[in-house]
Amino acid sequence: MRYDVRQTTLYRYADPVTAVHQVFRLKPSDRVNDPVVQHILAPRLMLRPRPAEMQEHTDVFGNTTTLVRYTGAHRELKIESRFIVDVDASRLPAPEATPTILDIRAATSASLSLAGDAPAHFRAASRVIHLDSRIEAWARPDLSTESPVLVAALSLAQRIKSEFAYDPEATDVATPPSEAFALKRGVCQDFAHIMVCALRGADIPACYVSGYLRTRPPEGGARLVGADATHAWVGVWCGHALGWVGVDPTNGVL
Repeated sequence: MRYDVRQTTLYRYADPVTAVHQVFRLKPSDRVNDPVVQHILAPRLMLRPRPAEMQEHTDVFGNTTTLVRYTGAHRELKIESRFIVDVDASRLPAPEATPTILDIRAATSASLSLAGDAPAHFRAASRVIHLDSRIEAWARPDLSTESPVLVAALSLAQRIKSEFAYDPEATDVATPPSEAFALKRGVCQDFAHIMVCALRGADIPACYVSGYLRTRPPEGGARLVGADATHAWVGVWCGHALGWVGVDPTNGVL
C-alpha cells in the first residue's frame, strides 16, 4: 500500500520571538528487517520562515532528527512535513506462531547486540516510563510465561481498550503512566506508556512508537481512533527472527 502523508504544525506567538531552537522528528524511518516493511520516498520538510540554520542526522535508533535555529524575529512558524511511504504488511506473523514469553526472556538475556533495534535498550525503566508494581500486577494475568508473546501483547492491548476511556482532557504530554493508569483515562500516548510499562515489568522488550494511522478505513471497517493526527503505539520484540511488531492499545489491534 502506498500513502501520501502531509503533516502541518503551526505556532503562533503573542509577541515576536527572536531565538528558537527546535528538534523535529517528522520523517519516519525505513523499516526493512521487521515484519511490516516500509520505504520512505520523496521526504520534504518545509519551514516558513526559513531558519538561520538547519542540520539533519540519524540517531542511534534510526530516526531522522532535524535541528533548526532561528535568529530573526517572527510571530508565526509553520512546519510542513510531506512524504510518500510504501508499506507491506504481508509478513506480519500470526500471533500464536510467535515465541513464548519464556523464550523471549531467554533470547533477550542472551543477546549481546547494542544496535539501535537491540532488545537491550527496551527492557528497563526510562526517564519517561517508570516501572510500576500496580501496573505489573494488573497486567500479570495476560502475561503467562507459556503464552506466545504476541498473543499476550494483543490480549493486554485489548484490555486497555476495553477498560480505559479515551479522553483528551484527562491528561497532558507530561502525565506519567502511573497517573493515567489510576485515572483509567487518557489518550494514545498514555495507553502506549502503560503498555510499555507492563511489558517491561514482565521482562519483555517493548518500545514507544509514534507515527500515523490510515485515515480512511477499508470498506465496511471501523474508523480507527487516532487517525488524522500523530498516533502512538507499542513495538513488541518477538525474537531475532521476527524482530519488532507493532501493537496498538488504543484500538486493540496489530
